[in-house]
Amino acid sequence: IGVRLVGSEMCIRDRANALALARSEAVTRGQQIMVVPNGPGDTPPSDGTYAKGIWSVVTQNLSPAFPDGPSPVIETYQVSEVDSVEDLAGNSVVTPFVFNSNGTLDQTSAVNFCHTGGAMCNQLRINLVGRSQISRVTNTP
Repeated sequence: IGVRLVGSEMCIRDRANALALARSEAVTRGQQIMVVPNGPGDTPPSDGTYAKGIWSVVTQNLSPAFPDGPSPVIETYQVSEVDSVEDLAGNSVVTPFVFNSNGTLDQTSAVNFCHTGGAMCNQLRINLVGRSQISRVTNTP
């Protein structure tokens, strides 16, 4: 019997799945892989923030000939929307999550996914080795 996740639980699992795939692909391909929010011009389109709609797992575009060229998309995740995505200092998360070729990150991350007015947020922590942990924390607006 499977367990059906709803609401914020599904939201955080979708995001954790995208990060797990990115880490796995970085090791498998031996190159940097990023998790980025889709922007208005992407397929499928989104608003370019981590709070809304679409996350893509992409290869890092390292071509010196086309530094602004698109990065090839590995997988796209339709994630549940939340009202805010903030780091522990309360800053909006805008930089991509970048996994190195050995599956590690250059810095740890702790990000809260919250709904306005909700008493609890989901917190996603990613350590330097690229592993993630999910927990519930109090929403402090």
